[in-house]
Amino acid sequence: MLTRAQPISLTDAELDKEDQKLTKPAEPIPVRAWVRYPETAIRAEGRAVAWTAKAVFVEWDLPDGGVTRAWVWASAVERQQKPR
Repeated sequence: MLTRAQPISLTDAELDKEDQKLTKPAEPIPVRAWVRYPETAIRAEGRAVAWTAKAVFVEWDLPDGGVTRAWVWASAVERQQKPR
């Protein structure tokens, strides 16, 4: 059985959820984000589905049709224009 590498998401301590307000948009926002994997970092084209003042929960599509999600630092994320 093959397993897929998982992105390295921020920890609960880093997210500080008790002191950071969580925002969830009505629709995901298109973004590009640097995401770390154990072997490397990638720049994923994806969607911001939630955020705090310091971090963004990003999801992106995989070539095989799957979806992956990870919390990353807000400074690693760029908002993109919505496709027309």
